[in-house]
Amino acid sequence: RNWIHENTDIGAELQIYEPDYSDAAQMMVEYSRGEGDAPEMYCNGMSTVMLTTLAQLGIESRIVFLYGEVPGWFAQHTVLEVFNPQTQAWEVHDTSKNFYYLDTETDSPASMERLVFGNLGSIEACDGQGNCSTQAFMGDTAQYMQAFRYGFSTEIWVNPDRLDMSRRVEAFDNANFAEFLSQLSSIPARDFTFHFDSWSPPSRD
Repeated sequence: RNWIHENTDIGAELQIYEPDYSDAAQMMVEYSRGEGDAPEMYCNGMSTVMLTTLAQLGIESRIVFLYGEVPGWFAQHTVLEVFNPQTQAWEVHDTSKNFYYLDTETDSPASMERLVFGNLGSIEACDGQGNCSTQAFMGDTAQYMQAFRYGFSTEIWVNPDRLDMSRRVEAFDNANFAEFLSQLSSIPARDFTFHFDSWSPPSRD
């Protein structure tokens, strides 16, 4: 994660990359050697590069799309959830912010389920130097911890105490959250499955 963050020109993706971003990963390698330019990407591309890189190392991970309702807007962010073979647990890594998230109640990296359904007051954002801070988490990232889905799955996990499914947002043609997701993916809103009061991880098969 540190290496990806250090070798990316973080910003809007103006260049079209391969679906797995393997060409962007190669650009990072060359840039780290002082050859060529760093790829210009943001959270989605950077997370995909990390997924592709970890897959080559035999480490399992999955893309997570995060959503949050903020005044007049539906905020979006992309992170990667990585399966740690040593702890046998999932942990979230945020490539564009270069954070992982620490659950201070257990003193262990937080999973996606923990971030969306658990107490945010005990979460700290930890940077590449190992500096951890509740302020860094609450200052920006916490706003996204309201709903999530794995990749382009039609299953969405929502914390109803944080996100009001019925509220309509003018900036998105007065769409509610389900209709907003439909706008993003061209999938009819009725085809999404929403989970509100229970969570179970997707199959690892």
